Amino acid sequence: MRKGIVAIALSVLTVVLAVYRWRALNQPKVGPVGNGNGYPRIVYAALVLQIVVGVCAFVIGIVLMARDIRNNRPK
Repeated sequence: MRKGIVAIALSVLTVVLAVYRWRALNQPKVGPVGNGNGYPRIVYAALVLQIVVGVCAFVIGIVLMARDIRNNRPK
């Protein structure tokens, strides 16, 4: 049960951090520093990969919790 809870907590943290980074990349920049061309596409690919890994870890955490609950049920 503990592994499932840890996996779910870390997956939620991973997705939240990726969404925060995505939001920070898309914020308008002002002044001479912010007038550049933007970021290369590889930055967004890394963020998408991080979100996918977080979602997969969330599913794994739910499966681990369901397996523990099923195995601890009295017969």
